[in-house]
Amino acid sequence: MKEQTFKGFWGMFLIGLLVLSFAVGYGFFSYFQTDLASLQRKNLVYEPNSSHGETTINVSMFVPEAIGELENGNQLYLISDESGNLLGLEAKKNDPLVNEMIAQGENLSQTPKPLAVYAYQLGTDTESEIQDYQSYIVSFFAGSEIEQDVLSRSYVSLAKLQGDRFHAVLTMLVAGGLGLFLLYSAIRHFRANTRAYQELYASYPELVGMIERAVYEADWSNHELKIAIYKNHLFTYQGGFHLVDLAEVERIYHYELRSKAYGLITTSRSSFLSVIKKDSKKIQQLHFKNKGKQTDEMLTPFFEYLLEHFPAIQLGYVK
Repeated sequence: MKEQTFKGFWGMFLIGLLVLSFAVGYGFFSYFQTDLASLQRKNLVYEPNSSHGETTINVSMFVPEAIGELENGNQLYLISDESGNLLGLEAKKNDPLVNEMIAQGENLSQTPKPLAVYAYQLGTDTESEIQDYQSYIVSFFAGSEIEQDVLSRSYVSLAKLQGDRFHAVLTMLVAGGLGLFLLYSAIRHFRANTRAYQELYASYPELVGMIERAVYEADWSNHELKIAIYKNHLFTYQGGFHLVDLAEVERIYHYELRSKAYGLITTSRSSFLSVIKKDSKKIQQLHFKNKGKQTDEMLTPFFEYLLEHFPAIQLGYVK
């Protein structure tokens, strides 16, 4: 065994960095690049026969009364853009932008309201588009003066863009939080390793620069399980360096964490020596190498050694 202060650090740190980078990148492209100002800088303006996805539209006419209520609770309004195209606008009930356009009334024709929207071309986004939109529009305006002027195969949605941007923020926060947590855990793991080595060296100066002696000259050790007892200290070196002074211990037991697929098949096992110190309810987990079904059998000599040399320590889990 060699001193490995960074053992268990780099994997967690790199994964955390990747997750955090994903959160920042996803948030930048899915949220910060889909606001009105960003879309305007890209010169994206709604075109009836070609626009699909995030774009902008300048609303010059807005009919206050909704022409339909959708199954998802959203409202469908009739609007016109600066080019005179009549089309549907999907928006949530009481959307502030809708209320603003209603308040502007006829003034919209003089000062059109720019909106960031999601443009649909029917048949392109079959899962998220309004079902039977074309037949509804044709039926609703049948016999009216504008029957031939209302676009029936294209419409725009405020609700879709706003929903996508909300999910982008949520994903960014969750992924960013996970990334920061992994980075914090990696740093905490490194610091715990460092403290454990320092505590061991402070107790046994002869091990400084010769940490391998703690295993080769241990009073009890198992290289397969990666557990050793050097004088009064118990340590494990699986996934890091974990140390405890046995003089401070009240109870020790084996804790096995199993991961299962479909709730039936065990896919992995992780083993820990759960340590409870005197006058403390906090459980310290010392990670060691799991050897499958043989683990408990291989631990028997370890518990026998503790029973003989540290009889004050209680062995086994008690509810």
